[in-house]
Amino acid sequence: MTGSKVASLREYCRSTDRSFLTFEYRGLLEDCYNTVLSDWVSDALSVLDNCFPESTTGCAAPAQNNPLAQPTPILVGSSMGAWIALHVAIQRRVAGIVCVAAAVDFTVDLEEELQEASPDKFGFYRRPTEYSTEPYP
Repeated sequence: MTGSKVASLREYCRSTDRSFLTFEYRGLLEDCYNTVLSDWVSDALSVLDNCFPESTTGCAAPAQNNPLAQPTPILVGSSMGAWIALHVAIQRRVAGIVCVAAAVDFTVDLEEELQEASPDKFGFYRRPTEYSTEPYP
């Protein structure tokens, strides 16, 4: 990831001798029409569980076999990443959470739209997007 927020945070962590982990959610750089929010939450939980196993057990000591592991992470997310971080923080023990432009109330804006829409044969609601000729689920 090369965005300015990630680059700034990476440099801060480097300069203060802190661990830093970033990852791109599957499907974001490709066709993501078959990926939904719960998939990305699951991906984030998998990354957290593998890199910070203590977040699931409540243990205070870093894992012996993982040099990157810290007792508990501080989650940082921007936009959709912030929304996902909130979901992860509900399910795992974290030291803190920083959300930038989380838009946690975006579902309220979608409520009226969904009330007027009908789901497709798979149960998905699809809406137009400027990024594709196909509607977004």
